[in-house]
Amino acid sequence: LSLIKEMQDVGFLVQGSKSIAIKYNDYFRETSDIDFVSENASSRIINLDKLSNITFNFKDQIIAKSRHNDTEIEVLSPKILPKEFAVYKSGIRVPKLNFMIAMKVHQLLRLYRLKSEGKEIPA
Repeated sequence: LSLIKEMQDVGFLVQGSKSIAIKYNDYFRETSDIDFVSENASSRIINLDKLSNITFNFKDQIIAKSRHNDTEIEVLSPKILPKEFAVYKSGIRVPKLNFMIAMKVHQLLRLYRLKSEGKEIPA
């Protein structure tokens, strides 16, 4: 959780499966990666350079990728988690349930579109 708090300090918030695991203690699924989104429109990938305990093996203006303690880390700066859709849990800002559901619906619709167009579905 220390990495998640450090990421939060430089403007990026956890989302996806890891945020569900933090918010709901009885979440059954072990997370295989940790996804981060921007806290607001001024969050910048360059802020990740302030972190001393993680090195990003890929970084451009909108995305950064790394591996930390055998866990894949992905940062997407264009995605924003507005403060109205976040709550604090154990000192970590996580998405509210309605935001989590919206993100999963978006993911399902994207997969449906790819499948209906006969395109490859990413693993």
